[in-house]
Amino acid sequence: MNVLNSGCRGCGKEVKENGCNGDGRIQGGIATVPGFGWWPIKAYRPCPGFVEAGGRYRRIGESMDEVAFGRGDSKSTT
Repeated sequence: MNVLNSGCRGCGKEVKENGCNGDGRIQGGIATVPGFGWWPIKAYRPCPGFVEAGGRYRRIGESMDEVAFGRGDSKSTT
């Protein structure tokens, strides 16, 4: 196993937290259920290892108001 490819770029740990994508985000929601990877709506939460290492999680994408009702601020929030 190559440690350089398995480590987390976000927090610097040698081993990623379960579900972490390496950038401090863990995917959740229905898209994580086997067979639903095609689901167009992806939900993420901050990786606890990333937050513990002092990383700042930044939300990106649309807000729920914008997706569901076509209104809201499309800018990223922190």
